[in-house]
Amino acid sequence: MLSSISHTEGFYYVPRIDKEALLNFKDELIVTTGGLSGEVPHLLLNVGDHQAEEALIWWKTHFGEDFYIELNRHGIPEEDHLNEFLLEMAKKHDIKYFASNNTYYLKQDEAEAHDFLLCIKDNAKKHEPIGRGYGFRFGFPNDQFYFKSPQEMQQLFADLPEAINTIKEITDKIEAFELQREVLLPEFEIPAQFQDPLDLEDHGKRGENNYLRHLAYEGAKWRYGEINEEISSRLDFELETIKKTGYPGYFFNRSGFNCSGTKNGCVGWSWPWIGGWLPGGLCYQHHQY
Repeated sequence: MLSSISHTEGFYYVPRIDKEALLNFKDELIVTTGGLSGEVPHLLLNVGDHQAEEALIWWKTHFGEDFYIELNRHGIPEEDHLNEFLLEMAKKHDIKYFASNNTYYLKQDEAEAHDFLLCIKDNAKKHEPIGRGYGFRFGFPNDQFYFKSPQEMQQLFADLPEAINTIKEITDKIEAFELQREVLLPEFEIPAQFQDPLDLEDHGKRGENNYLRHLAYEGAKWRYGEINEEISSRLDFELETIKKTGYPGYFFNRSGFNCSGTKNGCVGWSWPWIGGWLPGGLCYQHHQY
């Protein structure tokens, strides 16, 4: 609901939401101070500690025990200064705190690759200095923004064991739920020889998966002539991935769009999901040729 509101009512360059909307759902929300761009951290670093404390009190007043202080330790001075203030506020206003870590890449040695992606995104040069203002480019100050293991997080917050323990309290509050229905895709007519009668009983996708496999292998015969072990192994792996995620129908419809566009002189061949690149391309080629 909040995501829908932020897109339909608060969108301005990016999805946004105001405090009034949050209060309408406060009984179902868990709120934290967030990272450096959160309201409380931003006020402390750019305005003053008095204004930051006022904002923190507002969140505490409205969300009570569902409001938590978030502590990050990525080895940057701003966070050290912020954490000192937040720990003081936690004690003063009786607010629990927890350990957090921003993750932008999986492994620590992927920091360099991530920095190259940032340069590509902003059309910047790798040698340009990282910072703010003219002559600087956006970038991360170090390689600490990776997915840290539980052991690494415990070591990082060894002086604050409560920060680790509070995580369990937060996760215990989260209610697990299932979607009321699967992702809806237009129904694709499957030739009779590929249909599976069990699909009528449990709304499965056996027939769609059977037909997708047929189209992919027919496309492979046209594209490669001979299907060797490398091609079949990759095809089987990607087809199995599609089967597990339940998206065979997506490839039929996407292939139909692309083929229709090609026949009408429109360029539209693209497959945004890398996990099904080969089956998608081969389906397109089979339909077209």
